Amino acid sequence: MAGIANIEEMQSVLAKWLDKLKKDPKIAKAAEDLDVSIAFKIDDYNLQVHAEFLHGQIGGGLGEADPPSMVLITMGNETFDGLWTGEVDAEAAAMSGEMGFSGEMNAAMGLQALYEDLARLYIESKTELGIN
Repeated sequence: MAGIANIEEMQSVLAKWLDKLKKDPKIAKAAEDLDVSIAFKIDDYNLQVHAEFLHGQIGGGLGEADPPSMVLITMGNETFDGLWTGEVDAEAAAMSGEMGFSGEMNAAMGLQALYEDLARLYIESKTELGIN
C-alpha cells in the first residue's frame, strides 16, 4: 500500500475528486434521501476534506467544514488512499485503529450506499492526474 507520494499530489487528487463528486449524476441520485456531512482528516499531511450530501445537493471542499461536519474520520494517507482503491477494508482499519471516528456514526452509516461511486470517482481522479 503506497498512498499518495506528497501533499501537493494529495491536494490535486482531492480537488479533482470533489469536483467530480459535485457533478456526478449517480451520486446526486443516491444522495436524494441523505442529509449527511462528512469530513476526512489525513493526519500525516494535516489535510482535511469535507463533503455534504443534502437531499441531492452536493457540496464540499478542502479544509475544515463550517459548520463542522456531522462525522470526522481520521486516518493516514496510505489508509485514505487504500480505502478508496480497495486495498484497505474500512472495518478492519477501524478495528486496528488505523481509522478514528468522531461525531454521529449513524450519519456515516448512511453513506455506505455511496461508497462504490465515491471510490470510482477517486480512482478516476487519480488516473486523470497520472497518479498511481
